[in-house]
Amino acid sequence: HDFSDMDRYVESLNDMVEQSRPFSETGNVIVDSLLNIKLKAANHRLGIEPVLELAVPSSLPIENHDLCIILGNLLDNAIEAAEKCESEGMVLVRIVREKRQLVITVKNSYAGQLHLEDSRLMTSKLDEENHGYGLAAIQDIAGRYDGTFVVKAEGDYVKATVLIPDM
Repeated sequence: HDFSDMDRYVESLNDMVEQSRPFSETGNVIVDSLLNIKLKAANHRLGIEPVLELAVPSSLPIENHDLCIILGNLLDNAIEAAEKCESEGMVLVRIVREKRQLVITVKNSYAGQLHLEDSRLMTSKLDEENHGYGLAAIQDIAGRYDGTFVVKAEGDYVKATVLIPDM
């Protein structure tokens, strides 16, 4: 395999992160990397100013790869939705330990209607066959940890919350 394109891509992401102060400095490598890479790109490309409330515990009740899937999908969906807003887009990320559980909330501005089916958020992308798996993956991961995943509309915003109880 030729990984030179991937190496260049990773280098460009690293350069972008290094060029300005990080948004996230929690000390959790997964959280900081995902937030800084994705939010810096959204800020640079779209002018989306993130709002962060981060008190990430040093010990998390979730595996790193599961945290990557949850946070990566929530951020991608939030940034994409905020990008479609006519007014300035907003993305809020809150990661805290509260009431003996890890709380991951991503709230974003949203224009349009949520597509709910049996209280599950459905993809709004035209190519439904190749989209919508991220939310199902989040639901599956939350369930494996005896947690919950809820998405709801709040006016012009969408709020997605994942709760993972301490083990």
